[in-house]
Amino acid sequence: MPNFSWKEYLILARFLEDQRMPACSPEAVNRTVVNRSYYAAFCSCRDFAGRHLGLPRDETQNVHRKVRDAFQNQGNPKLRPIAMYLGQLSRWRKQCDYENYVEKLERITSESLRCSEEILSRIE
Repeated sequence: MPNFSWKEYLILARFLEDQRMPACSPEAVNRTVVNRSYYAAFCSCRDFAGRHLGLPRDETQNVHRKVRDAFQNQGNPKLRPIAMYLGQLSRWRKQCDYENYVEKLERITSESLRCSEEILSRIE
């Protein structure tokens, strides 16, 4: 069975951002786009770190920090910024998933897509 391509979450996020769905508010769509953008990047980075940085597979909540640390602590200057991008995406995702009000949500949505695309371009 082939592995799931986590990049598809980014494709889905882009699709959602472009849609006008009468059953969902733009806020619900934007929050979902931020969430999917984060997981497209995070899961792709988790798998990359396992294959190329020696990070063992971890199913605990701490895996998010461990993946960021793996990129922060390695020597490749092309990969090191990924830790910063993942950290920012994580903060935005948590805001969108847990906060009742998210200030500047449209900006966060577009920046989340940009950050996720930047991460994926660095690991492809």
